[in-house]
Amino acid sequence: MEPGARRALASRGIKGVSHVARQLDEPMCAGADRIYALTLAHKNIIVARFPAHAEKVAVLRQAAGLPDPDVADPYAEPDSVYEECAARIEEALKILIRRNSHAEKTR
Repeated sequence: MEPGARRALASRGIKGVSHVARQLDEPMCAGADRIYALTLAHKNIIVARFPAHAEKVAVLRQAAGLPDPDVADPYAEPDSVYEECAARIEEALKILIRRNSHAEKTR
């Protein structure tokens, strides 16, 4: 994990995370209920590569109903860019979690 990403998570109280990037593959897609891409371009690549799972794929911020859906890759950028990226992801996740929690309560 990039140090900037680790610091952005730590600033949100998330520590001790170990993450190693992996290529998305068929078993991952098959096991997923939803697949969230951070950009429309990434969504299109995933759909083209795994068309059987196209209905599961969405752009994270777009799924949350937020404007400016793409979250740019902050790789090798200053910490402020990692913070902005984390804030954009966090905003979308909070909306999706709230929406899902509400849907579960109404079942």
